Amino acid sequence: MKIQVPKSWKEMMVSPRKKKWLEATKEEFLAQLVNGTWELVPRPKSAHILKNKWVWTLKENELRVLRFKARLVVLGCYQIWGIDFDETFALVVRFETLRLVYLWAGLTKPVAKQFDFVTAFLNAPTERIIFMEQPEGFVKRGYEDFVCLLKKSIYGLRQSPRNWNNTLHLVLVEFGFCQSYKDEGLYWIRIEDRLVLLPIYVDDILLVGNEKDVNFVDKALTERFKMKILGYVNYLLGLQIKYEPETHVSFKQTKYIQDIMAKFNTESAFPVRIPMTVDGVKLQDASPEEHEKLFGEWVAP
Repeated sequence: MKIQVPKSWKEMMVSPRKKKWLEATKEEFLAQLVNGTWELVPRPKSAHILKNKWVWTLKENELRVLRFKARLVVLGCYQIWGIDFDETFALVVRFETLRLVYLWAGLTKPVAKQFDFVTAFLNAPTERIIFMEQPEGFVKRGYEDFVCLLKKSIYGLRQSPRNWNNTLHLVLVEFGFCQSYKDEGLYWIRIEDRLVLLPIYVDDILLVGNEKDVNFVDKALTERFKMKILGYVNYLLGLQIKYEPETHVSFKQTKYIQDIMAKFNTESAFPVRIPMTVDGVKLQDASPEEHEKLFGEWVAP
């Protein structure tokens, strides 16, 4: 049975999986408090104060749900350029590079493990003075009119991916990694004469190399960031990856396609080999926004 992901606090509170979603929400909120993501301050006059919302997702692969996730997301669509942010570009590994990494893996037979940085963006400081409303469900009693002065790059800020990218880059370079000139989303390091590759995709990384070296790098990064090992890689960039070191590497997008079909209510669609009749059922036009979303999903997975 497919798990329904809530879209609002009200939906979450009546969900059959309410306990799981609440646990994930509290974990995220406490992580932000421990991390010093914001400071409660009196509401300043004439300040631009951003709203926020909770977003729930399932971290899953093709076989099972890995974890329930909750994120407090600032509504970055209301940010003002030049006041709340300026630069926003952040690097991610290209698909072609990922294929090259696995080509190298097929030749050298290393291990390939996937890791997830827990609340990754919260490790990065924000470079602007930004105010945010207190999160729904966690308004501090007695301080209802106070707001959050952001200290760290919370999810939803337009510059958060860039700030996290810069923070991770500094740590990797300090550790001895080099950044690829051809694709800056790929890092590499030599340990003795052995190569370890590290592609990054937002808050996910792969470590590809000798198992001893991979564990060494994992330990070093864990000392700086809170990380979860997702095991041997099988799902990244919308790709199902099957890596058999002794035989082959394969990529497919079955799950990604099925998810898109479910999202746009086309699960029961099937191909036909004859032209459509002119007197068939009149179809209702989709909105331009829906068409753009569907096109974007297919073109840029």
